[in-house]
Amino acid sequence: MAANTESGTHDFFKQAVLYNGDFKDDVKEQPGSAEVVTMVASDKYAIGYSGIGYKTDGVRAVPLAVSAGRTCYDTSPAATYSNDYPLARYLYIYLNKKQDQPLDPLAVEFVKYVVSKDGQTRTLQGGFYPITKEDRVKDLQLLGFPLRQIEHPLFHAAQNETRRQPWLTTRSSMCSSCAPAIPPARSSRNVS
Repeated sequence: MAANTESGTHDFFKQAVLYNGDFKDDVKEQPGSAEVVTMVASDKYAIGYSGIGYKTDGVRAVPLAVSAGRTCYDTSPAATYSNDYPLARYLYIYLNKKQDQPLDPLAVEFVKYVVSKDGQTRTLQGGFYPITKEDRVKDLQLLGFPLRQIEHPLFHAAQNETRRQPWLTTRSSMCSSCAPAIPPARSSRNVS
């Protein structure tokens, strides 16, 4: 099962796993990640991919290794933040802003909410991993926002940076994206 071609998850999976190759003709394309998970949960022989935020009790995330013979890592926050889980990626907010003009006040407040303690708590409640304190500080600096040092247990230490145009994007959450989903083993439920 695969998300449709309009999906960022589809693009990421195609680039990271298929090395920009094509899916087989018989891959069942679904409208989005939620539908992929639903279809996989209903077919014990199915396998698909989605963002970790779409995981349900009907599927389990598959630990992965970078290559054969290497250590497999699960989709835990620790494996995701350390980049050990090989299919993790940031989710972005794209801002329509000219470089030489300030950001619209409403957009400023929205971005401030997204990276705030409350916004990142909602991210966690949605099944995704919050950005780190370090990512938050970098993004706010790059966007020219005033910095407020917020210490909160949701923010973890990050190991690397993602290249981006600072005036155009900000990270909103971290995701073990494209976690292959398969039906859980019959002897257990919700194995991650």
